[in-house]
Amino acid sequence: MSTHEKSSGNPGTRRQFLTHVSAGIAGATALMDVPFVHAAEKNRSDIKIGLIGCGGRGTGATLDAMGAATKVIYPQAGYHTEDVAQGAKIQHKDIQVAALADLFDDRLTRCKGQLEKLGVRVPKNRCFTGFDAYKRLLAEP
Repeated sequence: MSTHEKSSGNPGTRRQFLTHVSAGIAGATALMDVPFVHAAEKNRSDIKIGLIGCGGRGTGATLDAMGAATKVIYPQAGYHTEDVAQGAKIQHKDIQVAALADLFDDRLTRCKGQLEKLGVRVPKNRCFTGFDAYKRLLAEP
């Protein structure tokens, strides 16, 4: 850059601009991916999960949180699912699924079935469907 370009307030080249913007976006994205889980070490207890959105991605995330191996299925049409892999076991015994919520009953039922393959039973009174399902889940103690 010439002296004239620096003194005129020119921000630099397009490449420099994109480099700075990309770095900023990468930093912001890294901050958003930080999980917000608080567990006190001296009063260690189980971590309870309430899943809102029991489709393939939500079910897979719950299985991942418990450390259970998954099998991803990509159909010809529609959404992918993540099922419990054959012979999978729960690796993180301190994580419990306390409640499930989804807009659609069939998705919740499918997720519940996948969890039952691992021996995880979510009580019927903690399974919520409908437009207010997430509110009812969040109201649980």
